[in-house]
This record gives sequence, structure tokens and C-alpha cells, in this order.
Amino acid sequence: MEETAMTIKVNEIPTAAQYVIKTILECKALAKYIKKSGLNKEIKAVGGNAIHQATNVRWLSLIDLLESMRTSYTQIKAILSRRKQQSRLTIISQNLLDDIVRFLKPFKSIMKIIQAGSTPTLYLILPCTLVLRKVCNSFEYLLEHVNKHQLVEGEKSPLENNVEDDALRQYEEGE
Repeated sequence: MEETAMTIKVNEIPTAAQYVIKTILECKALAKYIKKSGLNKEIKAVGGNAIHQATNVRWLSLIDLLESMRTSYTQIKAILSRRKQQSRLTIISQNLLDDIVRFLKPFKSIMKIIQAGSTPTLYLILPCTLVLRKVCNSFEYLLEHVNKHQLVEGEKSPLENNVEDDALRQYEEGE
């Protein structure tokens, strides 16, 4: 019988993957704590970004949560230390968090392209799948993709709002 994700037990998952899962779960728990205790105001006051919460229905919200944790990690650490709550960050490695966000960025950009407003995007599935395969094939391609499609904070990709043939061609040629 061929093993699938559904037949693998948690203790059979490689240790590194278990650590990634624990990090994501801890980030979600920390975001919940930050929201309930009103720490977002303090984080913003010391120069950080507000921490987003993830919802089970919106996959992109998980990436937003992890990105907000990554960008405000130093501020969160300082605030939690002042409150004697630094133990909430012990499982969350800043380096691993950076790696997770870096890995998920191509998926986020592809999801935004496919979910573009009222424009039909079914024809984009194959090129987007090929891009993701290429990006997941090697770390070099992943870094190349992330660097190439890195946007300034707050700037929107032209593909995010309006998927046009010219924009798609430009995106594909960049790959």
C-alpha cells in the first residue's frame, strides 16, 4: 500500500517537519495571546507591525500571520521579556520562521494571481503549477523567485488586481 499524508502517523513525520508544524502552531497560539492581551498596540508603538490572526478557512491568512510574526519578532520578544512571558517564544525560532515565510511566498503570490477578482483565471492553473514545481525543485529557484517577486511593503503586484495577458506573459518570461 502506498503511503499518503493521510496514513502517516504524527510520530512518523520527520523531526524537522514536526518542528515546522510546532512552530506554526506556536505562532498561531502567540497571535491569539497577543490579540487577547491587547499587545498589538504596544508592538505598533515600538515600531512593529500588528500581528494578524489566521483563520482555518483562509489559507492566505496563515501566511499573513507568519509574515507579521517575522517582521515584528524583535518587538514581540522585547515586549514579552518585559512582561516575563518570554517562554511563549521558546519554540519559535526566528531562523525557522524566516525559512517558512520564504518557502510560502511563492504559494502566496500564485494564490493571489489565481484568486484575482472577477477575471477568469482557470487558464493560469497550468503555468502557475509549473512555476511552483520549479520553485519547489531547488532552493536556488526558490530564492530566485522570492527575490524576483519581492515587493516593497504595501505595494501591490499588477497581477494581484488585474490579470491581463500582457501581465501574465511578463510574469512567465520572468520565470
